[in-house]
Amino acid sequence: MKKNSISIFISFSIMVIGTLLPSIGPVSDRGVSAIALVLAMVLLLAAQALPIGVMCFLCILAQPLMGITESLSESASYWANYLFFFVIMAFNIGLAFSNTTLPRRVLLFMLEHVKKDARGPVLAIWLTTALLSGIIANFAVIALMLAFAWEYLSLFDDPVKKKKTGRCLLLGMCASTELGGNITPLGSSINIMVINFLNDCGFSISYAKWIGISLPLFVILFFLMTRILFRMCPPEALSQPKIQECIAANQTLRPLSAKEKKLLAIVSVMMVLLLISPFIPELKSELIIVAAGILLMLPGIEVVKYDQLAKSEAFTQTIYICCFIGLAGILSSAGVVDVLTEGFQSMMPSRPSVFIVVALLCVLTIVLCNFLPAAAVPSVLTVPMITFCASVNIDPVLAVIPLAMCSNCSWILPLDPISLLTYGKGYYTLMDMVKPGLVLTAMTAAVTGGWMALLSLLL
Repeated sequence: MKKNSISIFISFSIMVIGTLLPSIGPVSDRGVSAIALVLAMVLLLAAQALPIGVMCFLCILAQPLMGITESLSESASYWANYLFFFVIMAFNIGLAFSNTTLPRRVLLFMLEHVKKDARGPVLAIWLTTALLSGIIANFAVIALMLAFAWEYLSLFDDPVKKKKTGRCLLLGMCASTELGGNITPLGSSINIMVINFLNDCGFSISYAKWIGISLPLFVILFFLMTRILFRMCPPEALSQPKIQECIAANQTLRPLSAKEKKLLAIVSVMMVLLLISPFIPELKSELIIVAAGILLMLPGIEVVKYDQLAKSEAFTQTIYICCFIGLAGILSSAGVVDVLTEGFQSMMPSRPSVFIVVALLCVLTIVLCNFLPAAAVPSVLTVPMITFCASVNIDPVLAVIPLAMCSNCSWILPLDPISLLTYGKGYYTLMDMVKPGLVLTAMTAAVTGGWMALLSLLL
């Protein structure tokens, strides 16, 4: 209780000081206040001093009081958008899977065929998540795969072992989703956006070339991610009797029910539409997911009922996600991103190496994507980076592809939509994510910088 009171006091103090401070250098007074509010919210989040919903509504109320926005309606306008419905329906799809035996069937298959230790099932879930993310929107993948994660964690009787394993599993799922989204241009709308920017500036890149550049990076970084997480937050193993019990239960599972067949049919169509959506502008991924989520609740289908969705954590988690996405929009509109971009360019020597440019760009991008919407960073940085690279005789493709890849990797703080889906479950704390996230960020910068420097010599 005392710890919570201290955290709340410090957070309010930061907000008051941020409100009173004038502009600092190129950062406007509004930008200073916005940064102070973000710092205060992150502190409350780290200390878990307030319930998530209370913290989010406090954040919205604080914005007009601190002069960041002119009114409460303007504050709400930054987060009360289509994402509210998109996130809820993504939750609903995962909830539909949890209502069936499908997660247990997949889990039992993994337990029967992967290595029978603590790492085998966890690694199988991570790899499946990463490979799906290579062809399907990241948010859809994490929402689907969480059903399998909850099923695996439900097998633990010991709450301590369950939480320890959940921490490792969920942190790895977030990282796997983001790494897998880099394998192909289809894995993320950011990848398509960056390719379009390159084409508009006269630097074309084929899908095959993208995969040729990104696939080796994925293999290396996925391996490093597994080593880091298994070392820093190792999972616990299920007892052999429990594993054998679960495998034996597979023999008693009935054939797929009508409900399960409906779910598989709807999700299969959804995945096909998500796969072809980059080639058909009218097929927006958020519309596809919202439509699938609604379809699952219609009379005659009812894989999941609305009452079940309403009683779940979906609404609290959605408010949480939209609140921080709104904060990111405010930081962007306040010019904080522009200041950081100019600062990055001023740091560069007159004749920088490819390694230095890419490594620094990776660090900057990953840090920014912990506070800003993933699409905001490349939309602001891509064209300036193309111009900058062309001026210092560096192939812009070698810098812009890492920019897109790192825009999908918010590993340090649980403030992006992917990690926000898992953070509120209580399996890991903010510091649990920060420690491996910082290590993985440093390794990503070094490996990506080295790989692009090597490619600059070969291509």
